[in-house]
Amino acid sequence: MWSLRFEVDRARVRLGTAKALESAMGALYTECSEMETRITVLARRGWIGRGMAEGAFGALHMVEHRQEMAQAEAARMREELALLCGIDAAHPAFDALQGGVIDRFRADEIEWSEPTTLELIDRLPALRAAKLRLALAEAELQRMARERWPSLNVGPRIVLMDGDSVLGPMFGINVPFPGALEGAILATREDRDAALEALEDEVVAARSRAERTRRVFESMELLALEHAPEMDMSMARMLLATQQEFLANPERLERWTYAIGERVTSLTSLVNARADLVLAWFDAQEARGVAPEVQP
Repeated sequence: MWSLRFEVDRARVRLGTAKALESAMGALYTECSEMETRITVLARRGWIGRGMAEGAFGALHMVEHRQEMAQAEAARMREELALLCGIDAAHPAFDALQGGVIDRFRADEIEWSEPTTLELIDRLPALRAAKLRLALAEAELQRMARERWPSLNVGPRIVLMDGDSVLGPMFGINVPFPGALEGAILATREDRDAALEALEDEVVAARSRAERTRRVFESMELLALEHAPEMDMSMARMLLATQQEFLANPERLERWTYAIGERVTSLTSLVNARADLVLAWFDAQEARGVAPEVQP
């Protein structure tokens, strides 16, 4: 259930991304297609070359094609989300899902809180399972020791410590004659030690994942909040400028055609970067054992 919750939220983001890209490409096509009549008239009168005109029409078709691709991706993501949720993809609730989960995300409001070792063990299912296996192995070792030496006073020793070590003092067997340790008890102690080592390895791996996901998020934050918006803004200005040049001089059509392709790329990068930032946040939260707070 823990991982399923994150998968559902990721699917919502992917669906919102596809719809946002479909909307962006639709708006771009509407904007650029206003020049289609002018291009057709200029081509018929021979004021621009046929190749120049076909290049411009090809750019418009590319934008339209990208919109259709995004629409198809949205349909596929809708099916994926419906499968995860266990409801019919035709349910009207999916129609209301747009890019809100992405639009409402505010990276500047995030307050990072790194969990302690104890918090990680309590939150992450894999660590809880490793902790349980260790407790069972320790209990079995103590049981066998009590059976071998009934007068031995043994109590629970599983004590989780927050700090450099994962665990506190474990049960140890210290008797005058080591030869009295039977093979079964030795084997059980080895199982306990292996369970302890496995838990410690899981904690180290969890710490590494938490640190790595934070670094990824910070990289995506720079891309989504600075680089991608700045690039798209520049490409939008270039498209507007080349359109004005084309209106004044038909020979400038090729520059406008080139600008369309660049705007498609920048818009796609911007939409994907914003979505990737949210997904990176989900990864960071999952690595820390914190459930995401996502609104429709």
